[in-house]
Amino acid sequence: MSKGRGLPLNSGWGPDGKKAAVSFTFDNLGEASDIEFGKWPKDQSIGSHMSVTQVVPELLERLKGFQATFFVEAWNATVYPDTLRAMANAGHQVGLHGLRHEIWATLDGQRQVEVLERSLDAMATAGLRPFGFRPPGGYGSDNLAELMRRFGFSHFSCVGEETRVVLDGVVSMPFSWPFVDGNQLEERIGARFNIQPGPGGQFGPSLLKQAFINEIDRAAHFGVHAVFDFHPWIIGQTRERMEALFSIVAHAQHRPDIWVASCSEVAGWMLAGITNNGAGTLRRGI
Repeated sequence: MSKGRGLPLNSGWGPDGKKAAVSFTFDNLGEASDIEFGKWPKDQSIGSHMSVTQVVPELLERLKGFQATFFVEAWNATVYPDTLRAMANAGHQVGLHGLRHEIWATLDGQRQVEVLERSLDAMATAGLRPFGFRPPGGYGSDNLAELMRRFGFSHFSCVGEETRVVLDGVVSMPFSWPFVDGNQLEERIGARFNIQPGPGGQFGPSLLKQAFINEIDRAAHFGVHAVFDFHPWIIGQTRERMEALFSIVAHAQHRPDIWVASCSEVAGWMLAGITNNGAGTLRRGI
């Protein structure tokens, strides 16, 4: 059983001791998942996916003054290496989201090891070494913290309880389904997780913006860490969706009591606190 530790609740978040923390994350890139699940047309070439050619450039242009986290399939390192390097060169975190979006919770232990080995090898071809992992499909596995430690990761982020906790030197920072973009934007997705529509019974950018801003304010009120999950291919489908995203980010950045940071920054801060202060009580967040 892994031993979990956290930081004292009165220490604040980040190097400046802010009241709360917010991380903006982005999952999936390019054709990787469509190829994995047999959805990509066999007669269609790869290498010009809209998420890469249209959405990511705008994200890198407009997400300024903080680090976002891009969890990408390692397959992209061999097809879009320049895009992954552009993310890193812009100061953002490039994390791992499987090799080709294999649903993590369905893999046996041997296959999980193979995926991690091949993923790290692929990322190395682009000169990148990810230290954060989000399992495709959202759900982790009982051996996840052990594998993360074995392969030198500092943190992972999957669906789970609110607790942020250090498990034998690896930080677990869960996210929750209501704060995944598609669940607020599209009724057919949100219904699976009992997401309630906005005024007028509508799903869409307005509902996304209001729900996520409310969660930012809740994080500030309770002094916790909020993780938001966007998908370039979803959020980039309309101008209204993109502008909702940038409004959400601006709201967090304009609050002086919130530390807007990548998952890597939060993990590094937590691990440094454990080293400096010893075992403490668990952090609460979402």
